Amino acid sequence: MAALDGRPLASADVGIVDGPHTRANERGEWAIVDAPAGTRMLEVRAVGYYPARRPVDVVDGAPPFRIALPTLKAVLDTVRITAARLADRRHSGFEDRRRIALGRYVTPDDIQRRQPRTMAEVLRMVPGIRIDRSSVQGMSMYDSTGALVPQTSIVDNRILLRASVDDWCSPAIYVNGHYMRDLDADDLDAWARPNDLLGVEVYAGISAPAEYQQGMTGCGSILIWTK
Repeated sequence: MAALDGRPLASADVGIVDGPHTRANERGEWAIVDAPAGTRMLEVRAVGYYPARRPVDVVDGAPPFRIALPTLKAVLDTVRITAARLADRRHSGFEDRRRIALGRYVTPDDIQRRQPRTMAEVLRMVPGIRIDRSSVQGMSMYDSTGALVPQTSIVDNRILLRASVDDWCSPAIYVNGHYMRDLDADDLDAWARPNDLLGVEVYAGISAPAEYQQGMTGCGSILIWTK
C-alpha cells in the first residue's frame, strides 16, 4: 500500500466490500484473513487520500497485490483546473435547474440561515437524505515482530437517498461536475466546507439531468458546486 509517490501508507484501511477488513502496517503491507474465494471488490481508504476500489481474485497462491492512492489535494487541484473556465456557466446552470424545480436545492442563503458545520449537516437539510453511520470490525493481523495488532472498528458514514417509502440507496455524487466514486459524508469534508458552497442539487430516481446520471441505477444524484 503506497501513495503515488511510492511512500508506504501505514494504517490504511484495506478490506473486501461486505467482507473482512484490516489495516496496513508501517511498511504499507497488509494481509486479509478469511476472505471469501472468488472475484471480490477490494476497497482501500486512507486519511488525506482518494479512496480506491479494485476487483481482485481471491485464490490460493495468488501473487501480492499492490495499489497506490492519489492524494485528495492532487485530485482536487485537477478538478479545479479543469473546471475553472466553466464557473460562471456552471452557476447559471444551477439557477436554471432550480427554477425548473425537478429536484431539491440548497443555496448559500439556506446555509447562511442554518449555519451547518459539516457537509453531512448540509445534506441532512434535504428531505430524503440519510447519513447511515455504520462500523466494520477490522481483522486482527500480526506485525513484523509477530505481535498481534488489536482489532479496530472502521466507521463509514454512507450517504443514502430515499428510493421509495421503505428503500434507501447510494446516489451518484458529483463535485463541480465530476463524478466522485465511493465518497462518504466524511470524505466530502475534504472536498468542500459549507461556507465554500455555491449550491447543492439532489435528484431522486431518474429526475437528474442526463449528464449527471450514472448508468441506469435509478437511485438518483447529488450535485455539489463550490466557489
